[in-house]
Amino acid sequence: MHELCFLKLVHNYTYMKLKNKYNKIVEQYLIAFVEKQELDIDNCYWVADRIGELLSVNDQYCFNFNDIRFDVDNNVKEGFIFRWQDESLDNYFKKKKYKVNYENYLKLNGYA
Repeated sequence: MHELCFLKLVHNYTYMKLKNKYNKIVEQYLIAFVEKQELDIDNCYWVADRIGELLSVNDQYCFNFNDIRFDVDNNVKEGFIFRWQDESLDNYFKKKKYKVNYENYLKLNGYA
């Protein structure tokens, strides 16, 4: 019985360490993204406080963490991610049935 409680404690401790590490890494990506895009971090927040999922920027744009990470990791030119999302919304309202993900958008536009 005591061994089971000990294992649960170890598991919970390990989980919390991983979660804390993940949150720190996400925070570093957020800071890099905000600086690169010349944004005000006070106008950025994780939707529903779910860190590392969907970032709201100026209550106008929303980006998932994978696109933010891709943008930072590949040092994509400032503003491309906003242009991609604007064009994606335009395509939606024009009833175009396709949506190009961020990485492919960059490839199609000769960036990647």
